[in-house]
Amino acid sequence: MIPNAAPNQFELETALQQQLPYALALLLRNGMKLSMAQSCLSRAKRSAREYYRKGLEADDLLFYLLFCVDSMQTTSERKYCALASEELGNTPLLQLMLFCHEPLLSERQRLIACLHFCFALERKYIIKQLGIERSLLASEIKIIRKLLDKRNLKALPKHIGTVSLYKLQVLLRTIFQKNSEIGLHQHHIRLGISKQCICFAQSLYYHHEDCDRSAALLSLLLGRSARDKALYNKRDELVELADQDRALWDRSAITLADHYLGLALRTGNTGSYHLEASIEALYNQSPNDDETDWSQLLVLYNALCVKNNNVDNQLQRIYILWRATLNPLVAFEQLERLLEESPELEHKGQYHIRKAQLLNAMSDIHSAQSELKTALDLSISSAERRLLIRSINSSR
Repeated sequence: MIPNAAPNQFELETALQQQLPYALALLLRNGMKLSMAQSCLSRAKRSAREYYRKGLEADDLLFYLLFCVDSMQTTSERKYCALASEELGNTPLLQLMLFCHEPLLSERQRLIACLHFCFALERKYIIKQLGIERSLLASEIKIIRKLLDKRNLKALPKHIGTVSLYKLQVLLRTIFQKNSEIGLHQHHIRLGISKQCICFAQSLYYHHEDCDRSAALLSLLLGRSARDKALYNKRDELVELADQDRALWDRSAITLADHYLGLALRTGNTGSYHLEASIEALYNQSPNDDETDWSQLLVLYNALCVKNNNVDNQLQRIYILWRATLNPLVAFEQLERLLEESPELEHKGQYHIRKAQLLNAMSDIHSAQSELKTALDLSISSAERRLLIRSINSSR
């Protein structure tokens, strides 16, 4: 027994003694060497003590330990994903903060800076991900390196201002979104960057726990990353959410996402991150595609489009409208109206994919195929192109 321990602290230590043998057995069963498993669990235990320090119930401790270990495994992804240290003054987070603030950097330079310096992504992958020339990337990195050399990075400030926090959150969200475009053949990079984004978001949350937006962002990243391993099949084809093998979804990440969403919603705020995290939670709670609560998703997407009315959200809202009402004609009319308001959609593959789905639902197979071919011409993602080719062939 721990003397003078608070009840939740005693509960945690008891739970650790009970769950560590189970966690160790699971890791060994999955092929991890004993020395590595013990080392990873030792670090996960320290992280758990910090995580539960605030009085959180310890009933999902086993899941949390395994989630931590999964983030620390020294596989080929380690060089892309160094687990953020428990101390908040780690260099990558400092660099991230610097890059999001620096007025001399363009948006593209910020992305390059974060991917190369904070996430240690190799140049060949940045070239592929951002679609830029090798010489241009070298020039941009040289400019950014000079900027780093001029700055004296020592420690994260004790208080991050509201504007700084907002910029950091937007930058993390952008990197996480861009990361989803990496295909199966670089899956260790995609998973590594995803985990690093989560580690940064968690550090921001602990540094600014009174900010419900930080908790909402962390929930959003955890909830979406939980489906990472089901996103591509063995042929490196993108797998639509409806067709994903839900047994591959990471239930420990979903548990953590739900916890942080609960913290984010305590204040009653409903910002865009709160809504997006709630959307991910609904998807993750659905046992299958048919049993998804499409009506509730439509409510959330309607609210999200009021907060953040971009074409991506609108395209998804129109798709949800069709699934919720089972009326493709109404959704199609709204899609055409959206095109009138945003003519640039003609050059966006996702628009043509959504249009093809609605045309297919209205039994206009020939027109649907034409839209899929247009989406194929516009796509730069090899995994998405394989999915489109398969869809075109299957509809013939």
